Amino acid sequence: MNHPEPAHARIMCPHCQQTLAIPSEAVGRSVSCTECQGAFHIPRNADGSPGVPVRPTPGRKVLAVPKQLFGPALALLLFGLAGTLVNGYLSLMFAFKPGSDLEFARMRVLQIRAAGALAETKRNANVPEDQQEKLLGPDAPLTPEEEALAEAWTPSMRPIHLIGTLTSIFTLIGGLCLLTGRSFSLAILGCLVSVVNVDPICCIPAGLAGLWGLLMLVRDDARAHFRQADKPT
Repeated sequence: MNHPEPAHARIMCPHCQQTLAIPSEAVGRSVSCTECQGAFHIPRNADGSPGVPVRPTPGRKVLAVPKQLFGPALALLLFGLAGTLVNGYLSLMFAFKPGSDLEFARMRVLQIRAAGALAETKRNANVPEDQQEKLLGPDAPLTPEEEALAEAWTPSMRPIHLIGTLTSIFTLIGGLCLLTGRSFSLAILGCLVSVVNVDPICCIPAGLAGLWGLLMLVRDDARAHFRQADKPT
């Protein structure tokens, strides 16, 4: 026995103006557009036919984030927040605690030396343990050459982390714009800043997140997400 297919009616999405085919059971309910994900209500006329779709009231506007934007948005928010907190803290410490920039530069030199010594240890299993501790230990003194390198790096500590704070803030803003659909230009800017950032805290993963966001923003559904949010209800 063949079952009759449900009747469909054609309506126009009030957000993106796409013509949609809806089943009869959707009349009188709130649904989401299959093209732009915008939410709207389909009223029922007296004869049971669908009325003109209406958007939610301003105080109850529902905005669905396209799944393509959700991942890069969360990544930008995570790296932007982490970079803002860490770089902001370091910038304040360098500004108000004299000598902290030199100590931080020394720590960086020790980290680089430890990384090189660890690689050498893995290549040469005959390195004595006391020698490993001397090279890898956190209390290992700097050589005169390493001390000179730390002093040469010290003047760049403040500007690098100050710029890192600013780029992290823009990255954070870009993630918020992706989620809310507000300001397409700021979303693009946040992703671009994340790609070219100089943040020493998480530059590579943040750059990848920014590139991911840029690739998603060129999609039609992503642009519709921003057009929907910018239109008055």
